[in-house]
Amino acid sequence: MRAVLSFLFVLAISIQPSPAGLDEKTLRENPQWMPAQTSVTKTVEFQSGLKITPQDRLEIGGFEPEGVVLRKGTNEFLLPVAQTKLLADADAYRSKYTPEQQKLTARELLARQELWPYFVKPKEALRFSDRTAFEAGKSYPLWSVEKDGLHVYFERKGQTYSLEPAATDFFESALAAVVRPPSRLFDEVRANAIRADSGKPADLADEAGPKYLAIYHAAAWCPYCEQCTPDVTKWYDELRASGDKSIELVLLSADKSPAEFQKHLKDKQMKCLAVPIERNNHTFVLSKLFPNRPTPWLYVVDRQGKTIVDGDVEGQPKERTLAVLAKIDEFRKREAEQAQKEPGAK
Repeated sequence: MRAVLSFLFVLAISIQPSPAGLDEKTLRENPQWMPAQTSVTKTVEFQSGLKITPQDRLEIGGFEPEGVVLRKGTNEFLLPVAQTKLLADADAYRSKYTPEQQKLTARELLARQELWPYFVKPKEALRFSDRTAFEAGKSYPLWSVEKDGLHVYFERKGQTYSLEPAATDFFESALAAVVRPPSRLFDEVRANAIRADSGKPADLADEAGPKYLAIYHAAAWCPYCEQCTPDVTKWYDELRASGDKSIELVLLSADKSPAEFQKHLKDKQMKCLAVPIERNNHTFVLSKLFPNRPTPWLYVVDRQGKTIVDGDVEGQPKERTLAVLAKIDEFRKREAEQAQKEPGAK
C-alpha cells in the first residue's frame, strides 16, 4: 500500500528546475532520462511511521500528477519532485550519453524506426485482462510503435498488446542504436530461421557476420521454382566456396506444410538459412519489404532493410532469376573494388 504524506509535506509541492538543465516538465515528457533510483533531499516521515532519509536509495516507479512514485522495499509512496534529488540524478544519467543522443526527444525516438529494437523487455511483470502475462526481463518482439504505445507480439496468443514505452527498455535500446545501429531485419531472421542442412538455429553473427541478406521466396509446389532454385543454390555454393561471406542467402518458404518444407530443403540440398513455413507469421519485418511478391522472387537487402538489389526485372522467372544473380555479382564486384580504394586496403 502506498504511504500517505503528512500535511506538512503536502504544502511543499512545487516544480523546480534542475541546475543542470532538466526540469520536471521536460523529464515527464522524456522518460528516457529517468534514472533507476534517486533519494530525498531531507528526511521525510510519514503518518504510517515510515521514515526516509537522504541516505536511502529509492526505486522510481514513475510519475503521477502530484509527484513521483518511489519505493523502499515493499513500501511505495508519493513525493513532490522538489523533495527529491530526481532532477539532479536524471541530469547525471543523461550526461553519460553523447551530445547526439542527449538532443533526441522521446517523441523523436518513437518516430525514428531505424532506431527501434527488434525485441523489448518489460521492466516489471505485466498482466492483461485476458490473463496474458509478460515476464519482467524477457524479450518480446516489437511489432510496431503506434499512438497508444508499443505493439508487442505475444507468441503464445499470436497477437500484439500495447505496452507503455517507459515500462520497457525501449528508450535505452533506441538511444544505444544512435551509436550502434541495430538491424531489426537481421534480428528477425536470427530469431526465426534455421540452417537448412542441419536444422539448427540460424548462426547469423552480429559484428563479423554478413553485411547483406539475399532473400529468396520459393516453394516446392511452384514449377517455376523448380527451374530457378538450382541456379540460386549453385550461386550460393560458389559464393561460399570463394570465401565470400558478405552475403547470406535466406529461403523464405512458401511451402504448404512443415513436412513439404523439410522435403524441399532435402531435395534441393540447400545449405543456406531458411525460414520454416510455420514461422512465416512471425516475420513481420520481412513481410513489409516486398508484400505479395510471386514465387520465385530474389532480392538483396542490407542490415537496415534497404533494398540493394531489386528482383523487379523483366523476363520469365528463370530469366529474371539469372538476371538478378548477375546483378548481385556486379554489386559484389563494385563492393570489392571500393574496398580496395579505402585507406589501409592491401
